Amino acid sequence: MKRAIAVVGLLALGGCAARRGVGGEIEGQGRQPEGYAARLAVWTQDDVLHDGFATVLRVRATLLLDDVVDAMNAEAASWQIDAVPMASPTTPTVVFSAASELDDLGFSTADKPAAWQVGLLVDGQRCTLEELTETKITAMTHRLYPELSAWDRQWTARFSGCPVLGETQLQIVGAHGTLEFGWRVGGDSVVAMRRAPVRR
Repeated sequence: MKRAIAVVGLLALGGCAARRGVGGEIEGQGRQPEGYAARLAVWTQDDVLHDGFATVLRVRATLLLDDVVDAMNAEAASWQIDAVPMASPTTPTVVFSAASELDDLGFSTADKPAAWQVGLLVDGQRCTLEELTETKITAMTHRLYPELSAWDRQWTARFSGCPVLGETQLQIVGAHGTLEFGWRVGGDSVVAMRRAPVRR
């Protein structure tokens, strides 16, 4: 009987030691990679569009390339033992979250018009929006994008017809004004582009 209890105890301890993931008591048992927040911040920009005292649109955008995708995969693996690695995009891809105090928070696609339009230029060449999908927010989403708030929704925009590297400008345009974000990208290096004042 004592031997059976000991075996059960060892199995229970072994199971706990092997478990790591998102949520509940096992949260945080994985070893978190160092510097993830700093690497994410290099590839991320944010801005807010106001109309009087109302927040018309608040956007945080992350340009996805090998450097930040590798960091995301390491971060996900530290929290979830069976995390499926994200493949690096082969065409320009941006993940952005948005929130608004208005009721018209929606983004146009070829099939469905909406209040806001998303566009991308690389070295002055306008890209084609191939796919715009809204993210299902999970605990892992919050791990990878810790700035997400309870009011944010998140989308992934995939573009084609333009280079992956170069001066990359994301534009979000609507009746209330425009938000612009810019990255000067070369390989794994990136710096924020100086943005000209946008008419609002």
